[in-house]
Amino acid sequence: MLSTRDLRFAYPNGGFSLSVADFSAAEGETVGISGPSGAGKSTFLRLLSGIIRPDTGSVIISGENLAQLSAKAVRALRLRRLGLVFQDFALLDYLSVEDNILLPSRLGGTLDDQVRRQGRELADQLEIAQHWNRLCGEISQGERQRVAVARALAHSPVAVLADEPTASLDAKRSQVVMNLLTCYAKEKQAALIVVTHDNALSSQLDRVINVEEWTA
Repeated sequence: MLSTRDLRFAYPNGGFSLSVADFSAAEGETVGISGPSGAGKSTFLRLLSGIIRPDTGSVIISGENLAQLSAKAVRALRLRRLGLVFQDFALLDYLSVEDNILLPSRLGGTLDDQVRRQGRELADQLEIAQHWNRLCGEISQGERQRVAVARALAHSPVAVLADEPTASLDAKRSQVVMNLLTCYAKEKQAALIVVTHDNALSSQLDRVINVEEWTA
């Protein structure tokens, strides 16, 4: 479903580099990425999603080699096939909860009644449906995080990349989010890659990789 080959990346200032010989996540597999702050976990997710491009090597999603696609084609693939939960949520505060959840489908040209229903069902499961018509700038951090999770799943992606998806949540809601993500991966046979520092949540994943093993 998702793999990398001989991936290498370095920031221009030379302060950090990442080298990953091989990585893969199969359909329905859940993988945790662990390691200390600054070790490259978020960078790795950005490479997987095509937000940043590696210096060498390749990222392959559903048979598509991102290195062989234009920037426009990579963006289209990301909108249609990937679900992203950013560490800073990356919500648009001037849009409603509904519009934020449906945004990838709207931009990707896949918005229909089914996606709208799925978005609303996810909002119900994540206990944010009462804020459906509120602006995202008016809700709490924990609620914003759950909007980001709903947005990542509403368009039925083939892979979900989640960067600390429970960082702003209490233990109960963290469990709700992790159960939702792992159940989605198994039911939809989607790959799930999760960056988390929470060992209790990591134990629910099929395997965990320490990113320190990759830093050059």
